[in-house]
Amino acid sequence: MKNYLTLMGIFLKDNFSLRKMLGSSASKSKGKMVLVIFAIIYAVGVFLGTFGWMFFQLGEALQMAGLTAILLMYLFSYAAGFAIMISLLRADGYLFHFKDYEMLAPLPMKPSSIIAAKASIMMINMYLMMFIFAMPIVFSYVYFTPIGIMTIIFLILGYLLAPLPLIVLASLISMGIARITVRLKKSNLIKIILLFVVFLGIMVLSFTLNFTGENPLAGQQDFIRALGETYLPMQWFLEAVHEQNFLSFGLLLVTHGGLFALFIFAISKASMKINSKHGVNIGSNNVKAVSQSRSVFKSLLVKEVRNYFGMTMYVFNTLFGTIIMVLVGIASLIFKEKVLEVIGSEMEMDLPVELMILVIIGFCIGMIYTTAISLSIEGKKFPFLKSLPIKPQTIMTVKLVFNILLGLPAAILSIILLSIAFNISIMNVFLMILLAASFSLLTSTFGSILNLYLPKFDFINEVEVVKQSVAALIAIFGAFGFLATNGFLYHFISKATSFEFAILSMALFNGILSTAFYLWMTKKSESLFMKMIG
Repeated sequence: MKNYLTLMGIFLKDNFSLRKMLGSSASKSKGKMVLVIFAIIYAVGVFLGTFGWMFFQLGEALQMAGLTAILLMYLFSYAAGFAIMISLLRADGYLFHFKDYEMLAPLPMKPSSIIAAKASIMMINMYLMMFIFAMPIVFSYVYFTPIGIMTIIFLILGYLLAPLPLIVLASLISMGIARITVRLKKSNLIKIILLFVVFLGIMVLSFTLNFTGENPLAGQQDFIRALGETYLPMQWFLEAVHEQNFLSFGLLLVTHGGLFALFIFAISKASMKINSKHGVNIGSNNVKAVSQSRSVFKSLLVKEVRNYFGMTMYVFNTLFGTIIMVLVGIASLIFKEKVLEVIGSEMEMDLPVELMILVIIGFCIGMIYTTAISLSIEGKKFPFLKSLPIKPQTIMTVKLVFNILLGLPAAILSIILLSIAFNISIMNVFLMILLAASFSLLTSTFGSILNLYLPKFDFINEVEVVKQSVAALIAIFGAFGFLATNGFLYHFISKATSFEFAILSMALFNGILSTAFYLWMTKKSESLFMKMIG
């Protein structure tokens, strides 16, 4: 226990210091820190406002029917869902391929203490994200249901216990994938494919079970209630919180807590063995001298591609938008009515099909945010990259172009396929592609500026940059903010003019803002590069 607590103290300080969370650049500047904190509050506020209103309305409807306990089923289901998704992504980096293995392995500590500390940090990061999503549900439940002190205690502790079996399951799947791919050529590529297969399987299953043609939350009720009737731990959680049942809470504590403790003890030696056999290096493809047989730009772009596909976490978190766009486009040709029904129900409003498609495309493009983290991901290689006889604006432009190439071709393909399925005119197809291109340029240039001002080079695991950096957070929520701004523009412009002119105006707005961001990036990149320390 002493060794575990010692490691936890070191890991907590290393993972949750202001310098780690905000990056050395922002943590040293009060002005930047204020702006970053404001951006985070704004981003979380926008999310809580939107998601919270949906659950408040649902809670109001459930109160009228005397069924507010169903909100606890939503809370439990979302916790379990997030746990398995996040664990699939992070368990590998935290438990089976952690970067500080060579430093930790020689220490006079039991493997169980090291793995328990690593798992605890993974779960703290996970819970921080899960709590943001849980807040609207908890607020709705507390607002519409009389509660006591024991309700609050059981609610908090039960929520911490709820996802543990799913964390175990996802971690075992991640370990299985790691062990299968560790000795194979192209192991990163195989690992990425396997993870995408698992995730897409979960998404297809969720789509099949949840869709009822109603609004997104209400349409999940039947599935969640059916899950609650068959999955005993959800019933225990419901009884413990809603009825203050000590026996049900005890069952939850013993089964979930005991299972997780057994899991940590069981995998400790196997985890250390996997780490010893397969050290993972950030950006396994080292930066090489620029080839004389091709241009500097092309050489840097090739390096960017190799660096990108050399990191599973990097690919998995930034390529989902691309895959979703392609899948939606293909699905529209096969399941035309179903796709249109799903899109229409998700939007919950009477809009032209072209605009509904553009919202989906914009959302997916916003999920591709490599420009906000690609400079940081260079890590310890950044000083060497900076020393090359290449202009900083060239390096940043390459990273910007790479981000566009990840999303725009898929967006164009998806728009064309969807247009064929829904008989959209050629003129509107052209305007839709123009708007998608302008939005891709806008989010890419915005991400570049974020990474210039909020670099994060001092990381141990790439997950700290890809998932936990401030630049990544602001990039994602910023993209949603730009999407909302485009929506407001359409709302006001379409009242006075045609659909075509409204789309053209939105593309022009995005183009002007993108140009301003790009000029800002090229002007500031050299001076900011000089201040950065990798």
